[in-house]
Amino acid sequence: SIPTSFGAAMAEPTGEKGSIFDHKEAETLALEAPKDTIVEDSSDVHTVVVDGNPVKMDRLGPLVINTDGSIARINNWHEMTELEQQNTLRVLGKRNKQRLAKLREAEAS
Repeated sequence: SIPTSFGAAMAEPTGEKGSIFDHKEAETLALEAPKDTIVEDSSDVHTVVVDGNPVKMDRLGPLVINTDGSIARINNWHEMTELEQQNTLRVLGKRNKQRLAKLREAEAS
């Protein structure tokens, strides 16, 4: 047996053209975020030059491209010295470039 609440929703058409399945939902409108939660401070973003290429980074550090194409971050980036960060960026940039090329090649074949 059909539950009454479901049965009520499945009422017979009223003789108008179309069926109960032709019902169109009203457009859902999104609300704007409160002004105090929007962060427009660009001071957290800075540009670092790696092998002559400018790279924009936020305070979380660079992205790591894994061999399966997933993306990760370096957990201790904010604890590294500036020299460690520069060396990591140099190695990571080359490795990410190689991994992306290999992933694109695999996707093309």
